[in-house]
Amino acid sequence: MYVYVYNPQGYAFDSTNYNQIQFTYDGGKSYAKYPLEIMNYCNKSGYEGLFYKFKVTLTDSQRTSILLTLDSSSRVYTVSGIELAVNGTITEYAVGATYIYTGYSLGYGSSAATESTLTCTVDGFDRYLNLDVTHTTYRPNGDYYNGEQSQLDSVFFTIPNEYLELYGELTNVACEWYEYITQPMLVTEDASFYNAVNGLYGRTMSNLSSSYYYMFGMHGITNSTFFKKSASARIASNLEYEDGASYSWGLGNSATIDLDLWFYNFAGAFYTSGESYDSYSVSSEDILAKLQSYSKRLGDTSVCGKYAAALFDSDYTGAGYSGVVDVNVSDVQVLYSNYVTKSWWQKMFGGYDVSTEYDTVQALVSFSENDIESAYAGTHYLFSDLDGLDDAAISELYLIGEGDVESFKTACSEAKANDETVVLMRFASSTYYSAPCTQAMCSSSVSDPHLTLVKDTSTQWGDGDYSAYVFQETVYLNFDIISLTFTSDGQETVIPVVMSPIDLAGGSTPPLEEDYGTSGTSIFMIIVALLLLLLLVIILFPVLPYIVKGVVWVVALPFKGIGAVFRTASKKKDKEPEEKKSKVKKRQEDTPYSEYSREEIEAYLDEIYGDDDF
Repeated sequence: MYVYVYNPQGYAFDSTNYNQIQFTYDGGKSYAKYPLEIMNYCNKSGYEGLFYKFKVTLTDSQRTSILLTLDSSSRVYTVSGIELAVNGTITEYAVGATYIYTGYSLGYGSSAATESTLTCTVDGFDRYLNLDVTHTTYRPNGDYYNGEQSQLDSVFFTIPNEYLELYGELTNVACEWYEYITQPMLVTEDASFYNAVNGLYGRTMSNLSSSYYYMFGMHGITNSTFFKKSASARIASNLEYEDGASYSWGLGNSATIDLDLWFYNFAGAFYTSGESYDSYSVSSEDILAKLQSYSKRLGDTSVCGKYAAALFDSDYTGAGYSGVVDVNVSDVQVLYSNYVTKSWWQKMFGGYDVSTEYDTVQALVSFSENDIESAYAGTHYLFSDLDGLDDAAISELYLIGEGDVESFKTACSEAKANDETVVLMRFASSTYYSAPCTQAMCSSSVSDPHLTLVKDTSTQWGDGDYSAYVFQETVYLNFDIISLTFTSDGQETVIPVVMSPIDLAGGSTPPLEEDYGTSGTSIFMIIVALLLLLLLVIILFPVLPYIVKGVVWVVALPFKGIGAVFRTASKKKDKEPEEKKSKVKKRQEDTPYSEYSREEIEAYLDEIYGDDDF
C-alpha cells in the first residue's frame, strides 16, 4: 500500500517511523496509526521534493487482520490524516477522505486477466474533529515528605455541541504517548554551579574539569562522599517503587533497604538569576527546550526522534511507548497527599508523623454553560461564575495548575460564545520529586576562600542553608488523541481526531517547606530544656531545701544500712565473751570454787569455753 503526498511547501521530511497515517477500513469503528516509510521523492529540477512516495509498513498480524476484514470486491479505507516529521517536529495534516478500491492491478486477482482492472474512487469525508489541546499539571499541596508530591496530568479542549446533540455523551477518548522519567534537573542560585552543570549538556560528571571538585548533597544524606571530578548526588527516592524495587524513605529515619540513585548526569540546569531557589519555578516550555538543546549537543535523537536517551532514567521499566490508551467516562485517577506533623515531644526528641490521604477523581469530564455540573466534587458552577473566583480556587476546583487557570478560563469563555463544550481529560497520575540541595566546590591546587568546602555541606544541611533544588518528573512525549467515542442509547459513534502530537511536561515546583535539618532541632531542644529547668526551679524554690534534704537522706539511706549491718556484726562478736564471763560469774556465785575439786572445776570450764586453751 502506497501513499503519495503533494508537498508544495518543499519540506524535507524526516525518514522516521514517526511518520504515520491514521485510518480505519471497511467501516470499522477503531482508528489506528501505521508507520510510513519514505520510498522516494521528486528530483526533477524546479520540482525537487514536490511529490513524496511513502509505503505503509504493516506487521504480519496487521496485514492479516486487514485482508481478512476487507471485502475483496470493494475495499474501503477511511483516512482521517497523516503525520509527517520535519526536524523532529511532527505535524498532522487532515485528509478526511474515503478511498474505495475495486478490481486489481495486472498480475493480481484473476490469473486470466490481461489488463489492470483496479479503480479508486475518492469520497469526501468531513466527520472528523480538529482539536486544540492544552496541557496542565496539578500537584496537591502538603507538607514536605521525602521530596514527593502526587502529580495529575490533564488536557482540556473544546468540541462543538452539535456532536453531543447528534451522537450523545462523550464516553471515550483514545490517545497515545511515550512515557519517560527525566534524569534530575538542577535549579541553583549559584552561577558557577549552573555554568558547570549546564556546560555538560547532559554528559556525565566525569567531563568536568579536574581542577575543580563538585559535590551535591541533598535529601538529608549525611554520609555523602567527596567525589572529585566525578562528583554526583546521593538521593533516596521511591520513584521506582512501581518497578518493585526496595527503597529508603530517607530523611534519617529507619530505612528498609537503601536504594541509592547516583546521578552521573543532569537532564538540565537552570539559574535563578539572584532569585531564591525556593520561590523559583521552571516553566514546562523551558524544560522541554532544555531537553531539546542538550539532545542536539549530544547528537542523539533516539527518543521520539528529538531527545537523547541519556536525559531519561534508564532504570524506569515503564519507559517508552504506552500503546493506545482508552480514557473512559467511568475511569478514575488516584491522587495522594502526604502530611507530615511534629508533636511537641517530637520537636524535643526527634521524629515525626506522616499521614497519607488518597482521593479519586473522575478521569473524563464534559461540561458546558448549560451543564452546571463542575469537574470536581459535585460543586456547581457556571462558566460565568468563574469570574468571581481567584486562580487558586479555580485550580483546586478543577484540579488544574494555577498557572493554566487563565487558559482554562479563556477556553470556557470561547466555548460559551461558540456553543461548545469543554472537555477535561485527566489521563495520568504519577509521582513528582523535588528536594532541597546543598552544593560544594573546591580547587584541587590552590586554596580559594570564595569556594565552599565539601565538608561544609553537612553543616549547611543541618542549618537549612540550601541554595538549590533538584527535581524529577514524568513526561509524556508525542501525546496524541486518536479518536472520540460518543454514546447514545447504547449506540457508539467514533469520530477521528486530527491533532499534531505534542510533548507534555509539567513546570517545576520548588520543594515544599519543612525543616529536617539537625542543628536547628538541637538548638530548639536546648532552649526548651533550659526554659523548663528555669520554670521548675521557680516553682519548687519554696520547698527546695526540704527536697534537697530528702534527696540527700534517700541517697544516704543505703550507706546507713550498710553501716548498721557492720555494727551489728561487731557487737555480736564482742558480746560472746561477755556472755561466757557472766555464766562463769553466776556459777561462781551459786557454787564457790572451794566446794569443787580441781578436776570438777576444769571439767566445768571445758563445758563453758570448750577446748580453748587459757
